[in-house]
This record gives sequence, C-alpha cells and structure tokens, in this order.
Amino acid sequence: MAIFGDKKKKTEAKKEMTSVVSSVPSASGVASSVLIRPRITEKATDLGTISNAYVFNVDKNATKRSIAKAVEVAYKVRPVKVAVVAIPRKQIVVRGKRGVTGGGKKAYVYLKKEDKLEIV
Repeated sequence: MAIFGDKKKKTEAKKEMTSVVSSVPSASGVASSVLIRPRITEKATDLGTISNAYVFNVDKNATKRSIAKAVEVAYKVRPVKVAVVAIPRKQIVVRGKRGVTGGGKKAYVYLKKEDKLEIV
C-alpha cells in the first residue's frame, strides 16, 4: 500500500509544480519557449494581407493560451483568435537512405483589422 501512496504524492507534486510554473511566466521566456519562428510561406503571406492572420511554428507542447500570451509579450498586440494545427511526421528517402521529417505544430494567430505585426 505504501507504493501507491508514494506514487500519488509524486503526481500531486508534479501538478503543483506545473501550475506554479505556468502561472508565473517571465516576459521573454514565454515568447522564446513557445514561438519558434514565423512561418513565411506563400499561403502565410496571403493570409496576412487578406484576413490579418499570421502563422508561427510553435513548440509541440504549446497551448492556444500560451501562444496568445507569447504573441502579446513579443509583439505587444492581443490576438482575437488562435488556431493550432499539428504537422505530422513523414517518411522520406534521400540518396537511398530512409528518414523521417521532424513534424511539429503551427499556429494561426488572427488579429484585429487595425493591428499589424512586423515580421523580419
């Protein structure tokens, strides 16, 4: 019975640590750990001009709320909506060797009409 009690204490301690860490984010730490880089593609630039949406590669463990906070901290604008899409891993063959692409996650961040982001 003591084994189960110890396991329960460990999971409770983990939950407390994650809630403490997520509730007190540092200003630069949030943006750099969540937003990896802007995703600059033809589709992404069209979305930016037409519907005022910007696309970012984000951390695999990022949530919509953490992405919104990171954009707010990094670019000083508040997103209206955040949509997240998982990028699947794909098997490829290069020069006769098999491999796997990294996969990951991307986020579509929608802003108000008057807000703009300067992505260099």
